[in-house]
Amino acid sequence: MMYTQTSILLFLFFCMLNPAGAQQYAFRNITTDEGLPTSECYHVMQDRKGYIWVSSNAGLGKYNGRTFRTFTTEDGLTDNIVFKTFEDDQGRLFYITGNTRIGYLKNDTAFTMPVTDTLARLMSQGKFFIYEICNYDKERFLISTQRGFYTLDKKTLSRLEAIPGMPGAAFWLKVIDGKASGSYCFEVSSGMHRMDKYNFYVEINGKSMMIPIELERSGSGSSIFRTCCLADGRVLAGFSNKIVVINPDETYTMKKLPFPVTAISQDKNKGVWVCMLNNGLYYYPCEKGNKKVCFDDEPQHLFAGESPTAALTDNEGGVWVSTLYNGIYYCPNLGIVNYTNIKQLSTKLYSLNSISSYVLTNGLNNTLFAFKNKNDFREITLPPGKEINGAYSYYKKGNKIYAAGYSSSYVLDSSLELSKIVTDRNKSSMFIYNLAEDKDKKLIGVRFSELVYFANDTIFSDMALPSRGRDIATDGAGRVYVATNKGLYIRENGHLTMVPDMRVRINKLKCGPHSRVWVCSDGKGLIEMDGMRAVKRYTTADGLASDICYDVAFEGRHAWIATNKGLCCLNTDRPGQIFTYKKQNGLLNNEIFKVCVKDNEIYISTQKGLCIADLSTLHPNLHAPRIYLTDVLSGNQSALKNSSFSYDQNNFEFVAEGISFQNPQGISYEYRLNGYDTAWKVNTTGSMTYNNLDDGSYTFEVKSVNADGVKSTETAAYSFVIQKPFWERVWFILLLVLAFAGFVYLIVSLRVSSVKKREARKSYFNRLMAEYHMSALRAQMNPHFIFNAINSIQHYILSNEKQYAYDYLTKFSILIRQVLANSQHNITTLEKELEMLELYIGLEQRRFKSRFDYEICYPGELNPDEIKIPVMLVQPFVENAIWHGIMNLPEEKKGRLSVTVECEKDVLKISVEDNGVGRKRAAGLKTDNGHAPVGMLLSQERLEILKVIGSGDTRIVVTDLEDAEGPCGTRVDIFLTLTV
Repeated sequence: MMYTQTSILLFLFFCMLNPAGAQQYAFRNITTDEGLPTSECYHVMQDRKGYIWVSSNAGLGKYNGRTFRTFTTEDGLTDNIVFKTFEDDQGRLFYITGNTRIGYLKNDTAFTMPVTDTLARLMSQGKFFIYEICNYDKERFLISTQRGFYTLDKKTLSRLEAIPGMPGAAFWLKVIDGKASGSYCFEVSSGMHRMDKYNFYVEINGKSMMIPIELERSGSGSSIFRTCCLADGRVLAGFSNKIVVINPDETYTMKKLPFPVTAISQDKNKGVWVCMLNNGLYYYPCEKGNKKVCFDDEPQHLFAGESPTAALTDNEGGVWVSTLYNGIYYCPNLGIVNYTNIKQLSTKLYSLNSISSYVLTNGLNNTLFAFKNKNDFREITLPPGKEINGAYSYYKKGNKIYAAGYSSSYVLDSSLELSKIVTDRNKSSMFIYNLAEDKDKKLIGVRFSELVYFANDTIFSDMALPSRGRDIATDGAGRVYVATNKGLYIRENGHLTMVPDMRVRINKLKCGPHSRVWVCSDGKGLIEMDGMRAVKRYTTADGLASDICYDVAFEGRHAWIATNKGLCCLNTDRPGQIFTYKKQNGLLNNEIFKVCVKDNEIYISTQKGLCIADLSTLHPNLHAPRIYLTDVLSGNQSALKNSSFSYDQNNFEFVAEGISFQNPQGISYEYRLNGYDTAWKVNTTGSMTYNNLDDGSYTFEVKSVNADGVKSTETAAYSFVIQKPFWERVWFILLLVLAFAGFVYLIVSLRVSSVKKREARKSYFNRLMAEYHMSALRAQMNPHFIFNAINSIQHYILSNEKQYAYDYLTKFSILIRQVLANSQHNITTLEKELEMLELYIGLEQRRFKSRFDYEICYPGELNPDEIKIPVMLVQPFVENAIWHGIMNLPEEKKGRLSVTVECEKDVLKISVEDNGVGRKRAAGLKTDNGHAPVGMLLSQERLEILKVIGSGDTRIVVTDLEDAEGPCGTRVDIFLTLTV
C-alpha cells in the first residue's frame, strides 16, 4: 500500500534538536550509522526489560545501547511502517502499522491478532487511522481510532466492541484512572470537519463535560489530537497549534503554540515535553528553584527547526527523542548543559575562577563571561587590544579583582568593569600564569622564568626560577608552592627549596581540604602535600581515570579532578571511591582542562567548550543494569531451548546482554558455571565459552555490572545436563558385564583344562620323583656306612666302652628315624635338613676318629624354620665330600668340611666345601668297598625334575679349589628359588 507524506504526518509525535536559547543539553544523535533502521522515526518507548524500541517507516528497532535489532515483515510484522507501540502486563509488545493493523511481539516472536483484519475493514483499509492501544480495564484493551473507540478482549484478542460516540462532539477525550500515579489518557477524532469550532467531549474518572474550542488548522491539513494526564490532576489536550489545559475543577485554559502539536508527555520528574512540527520541542521542567511549575512557566526550546515525534525518560534518567528526519537523540543527564551555540564558549577555556558571587572565564574575541549560575550570566566585552587579551586567572584582593593576562594583567572593580591596566616595571611581555598571596599578604605571580609581585598596581620582579614556571599556590601555613617543569619548590625567606621526590611536571596547584596544597601532575596523578611531605598520591591504581591531571576543585569532602580521560570525583574521606564522568555521561568531551565549583554547580572546561552541571545530578549510575542470557550456542547451533545434550555436545558459548544506556561500553559481566567453576569470573564482551565439559549437571549464572560498579539485582541462569557417554550408561555396562562374564567363563574353562593337563604332567613327574627319591635314599645310607657303623658299635662293646657304644647307637637310631620320616615327603624345612645333616656329619666324624673338623653356618637374620627345600638334598654332597675328598687325604693332614647357607634376594644358596684331594684325584682312586659316588648324580636329576614342574630356577655349580701346590678341595654351590 502507498502512503502519502500527509498521511504519515498524521502520526508524528516529535522530539529535540539543538536549542536556540543560551544553554543546551548534550544530546547524542543516533542514526543509521549505529544501526537505526531509518532516519524517519515515529515513536520511542522502553519496555519492562529495559530495551528501547523505535517505531519507524522501515520496521521496529530494538536497542540495547550498543546494537540494534530490526523487526520487519520478514520477521512476521504485518507492515514495515510502525507508528506506535504499547506493552501490556504480560510483556506483549503491541504495535500499530501503517496498513491499519495491530500485531504484537512476544519474546521477539511476531504474532498477528485474529481481529486485525476486522480493524482494517473498519478503518476502510487505511482511509482512517488507529491512534493508540492501551489498557481499559482488567479484561479489555481500549483502541482509539479516527472512527471512535473500541474495546478488545485481552485473553482471546478476537472480540472487538465499539463504544458509542457522543452526539455533537467532534472529538472525545477519555481519561481512565486519573490518579497522579500513572494516569492514562486516550483520544479519538470522530470526524474531520472543515470548521473552525469543535466540541470536545471529555470524560475524566466518570465525569463528563463538553468544551467548545476554536482551533486554527495547519496549512498542510495535518492536525493531530494529542492528550496527556499530568501528575497534579490536570489534563492536556493538544490539537493543531493549541493546548487545552483541563483542570480538576472542570475549568480550562488555552495555550497557543507557534506550530502544530505532534506529541505531549510527562516524564518521571514531572517535566512536560511538547513536540511540534518543524519547531522542535518545548520542555517545561517541573522544578524551578523551590517552586513547582508544571507546565506553567516559560519552557526551554530545544531542537529548533526539527520535527520531534516523541520524548521519553528511561529508567536511568536519560532522555530519548525520536524525530521525523534525523533518527533519535539521547541525553544521559539533563542536569548538564553546554553553550556550544555561543561561539566564545564553544572552545577550550583557559580560565575558570570563582570570584565573589561569580564564576569568571574568558572566551574568544576578548570577551569576559560572568556566571551567577547556568541560567544567569552576562558577557563583558573588554576594550580591544592585546594588552588585556586572554586572562589565565582571576584573583580577588580587597575590592579589586586582578586578572593575570596573556600579555599583561589588569584590574576589575566590584562591578566587573575594567578599572586599570597593570604596568610592568620590567616591561616584560611574558604572561602571568597564576596569582597567590603569601603570609605577608603580598600578591605574587608566576611567569615563564621568574616570580613577580604586585605593588601599587605595578609588577616587580621577585626572583628567578630554575626552570619554566607553571603555577603558584599557598597553603594554610602561608607557605608558597611554586610549580616548574622540573618539579615542586617551596619559597621561604627569599629562597626556593625543592620538595624531595617531586621531580615531576606540574600542571596545577590548588589549596584544598585541611589547607593543604594539592598537586596536579603530568603523568604521576594527584598528590596531596603537607609542607615538604607527600601525604597521599592518587593514581590509576586507585581508580583515577588518568595519571595526567590538569586541574582540581573542591566541594565539601569531594575533589573534582580534570584529566585527559574524563572528570573524576574523589571522596577524600573514602579514597577508594573514585567515579569518572565522560562524554557518555553528558559532557562535551573527555579531555577536561579546567574545573570550578560554585554553590551547587560545577563548571567544566572541555576541549569543545564549557559545560555546567548540577552537582546533585552528577552521581554514579546507581541504577542496577538488567541482564539477559540472549543465546546459548553448542556447536555453533542455538541451544537456548535445550536442556539436555549428548556427551560429544560439550562445547558451549553463552551470550549475555546487560542493559545500561549511560555507558553501554562500560558494561562488564560476572559469571560462573556451577558444577565446573569454584569462583566468579569477569568478562567484558558478553560472550563466555566453555569447552570439553565432562558429563553431569551444570547451571550457568551471569550478572551485569555497569561502569560505576553497580551489579544487576537478578542473575540470568541456564541449567543443562550433559549425558554420560554410551559406554558409561547402565545398559552398556550391563552388556559389558554379560560379555565379561562370558569371556571369564571361557578363560576359566580354558584355564581349568590347562590345569588338568598340567596336573597330569605334574603327577607323571611326581612318580619319577618318587622313584629317584627311593634311589637317593638307598644312595644316602650306603651299606658300607651301616656296616661300619655297626662294627664301630661292636668295637665299643668288646672294648667295654659301653657308654660310647650306647651314645653312637642312640644317634645312629635318631638319624635312621629322621631319614625314614623324611622319606615320606618331598619338601622339608631348612632347619630339619640342617639338623639331620649335623647328626650325620657328627656320626661320621666319630667313626673316623675325628680326622676332620666341620662347621654349619647361616646368617642370624635368616629364619630356617620358614624356608622350604627338597628333602635329603644336601646330604649326598656332604657324603661325597667326606668319603671321596677328605678320607683320601694323608693321615697326617686334618680334614675340614663346611656347610654355608646364604640368601641373595629371592635365591637360596647352600655351599658344601671340603679341603680334600679334589675331584680329579678322587676319580683315580679305588675305594676298598667299591662304592661309586652316585648320590650327587641323583641330586642333580632331582633338581632338574623340580625345575620342570615349576619350582623356579634351581641349579648346582661345582668348583675345583686349587692353591700353589695343586688341588686343595672342592666346593659345591646349590642354588634354589626361595620358598617360604
